[in-house]
Amino acid sequence: MSIGNYLKQIAELEKAKEDLHEMVTVLTMKLERLESSTTDKSKVDLLDAKSMLSKEKEDVASLVQQISQIRSTEERVKEENRQLRLQANEMKDVILKLQQRESSLQQQNLIMEHELERTQTEAASNALSLKFAMRRIEDLQFALQEGLSESSESDEGETEDDDDPAGERRSYASGTPSI
Repeated sequence: MSIGNYLKQIAELEKAKEDLHEMVTVLTMKLERLESSTTDKSKVDLLDAKSMLSKEKEDVASLVQQISQIRSTEERVKEENRQLRLQANEMKDVILKLQQRESSLQQQNLIMEHELERTQTEAASNALSLKFAMRRIEDLQFALQEGLSESSESDEGETEDDDDPAGERRSYASGTPSI
């Protein structure tokens, strides 16, 4: 039930309580008049009035108890609503922090993706440069070997057998004697 319904029910019960108090007052006055009368009818009316008064007092006590229960229920509902509002505010704070963290992580991810793309581009460029450098080294080694072998052949043609008494010829490229 909502607080408005409880308030409406409390108002109705308080009105009924006032009506019963008025009725108790009327019956009490009636009882006092009847007690002053000595006739049998008066005695019967007196007993009826006492009975009604007793019943009305019970009704008033019941209404007072219901009002008390409704008020305690209303207080409990108010406390529950307060707790729920606090929890909702806490959840909003948590959601806000998570959204901020998500935004920060997305930004970091974007930066890292750009850095990865840049690094991949640099790696591809470096791989291409390395490939060209390796080719150049191979070409230079090949040219060097050809140059050394040509130099070795020309050195062999200029030297005569009698200049090399042991009959050994050294290869400039290998550094080992050749026979």
